[in-house]
Amino acid sequence: MIRIIYCILVFVSAFDVYGASSNKSFSKMELAAFAQPFIQAKINTKDFNVIIEKISGQSLGESASLEGAVVQDFIVSPQQRDFDITLKLTSGESCTFSGKIEWLAHIPVLLRPIGAGEIINVSDVGYQTYPVDQLNARFVMDANDLVGKTSSGVVVKPGLPVERSILKNPIIIKKGEVVDVVYRSQHLQVSAKARSTQDLASGDTGTFETQGENAKQTMRKISAKVVGPSTAEIIYGIA
Repeated sequence: MIRIIYCILVFVSAFDVYGASSNKSFSKMELAAFAQPFIQAKINTKDFNVIIEKISGQSLGESASLEGAVVQDFIVSPQQRDFDITLKLTSGESCTFSGKIEWLAHIPVLLRPIGAGEIINVSDVGYQTYPVDQLNARFVMDANDLVGKTSSGVVVKPGLPVERSILKNPIIIKKGEVVDVVYRSQHLQVSAKARSTQDLASGDTGTFETQGENAKQTMRKISAKVVGPSTAEIIYGIA
């Protein structure tokens, strides 16, 4: 009895080994490469990844091949983010698989780390494809919004989407610097020299101190917006 059981186990083991070797399966990479041109013909972008999630009919004969396979059924979701494909193989077998369509965007990224005070130049910016679903309004999508900026304090890492919150305009007026402060109206333009009370970047609104024509006149503080190097425009005055 023990000998009979032993023989059965040996037979089953041999069947598993040789039977398994006679079966064939396609890899997710093979199926994704096969599906790529069919999906591209149906969706509204050329930049995407195919991610295979589920495969059926993978116990195929050794002669099974994707070469010459015919698409029997092909469905893409209305949102163009999911798909299902059924193939008829030349061996007569069928293979069904489904997955996701990952849309990609070309976004600007830094080519080197940028620290506080360093200005981002055109040569510091490159492009990289990134999944659309992982991007939102927090990230810079236009290279023009990177060039000329600097870090707000942290090191901006290369090769990753850049968050707007970690960028700022560089300081162009130093505390104590004397600048031209201009007041414009429809019929009048007046300018005067004033001293900045703080470090300011382009677009910042800061406080400036202006001295009268003689030492007896009281120093006045005015609020003005920085419009360029050593130049600010008055918004309102404080007596």
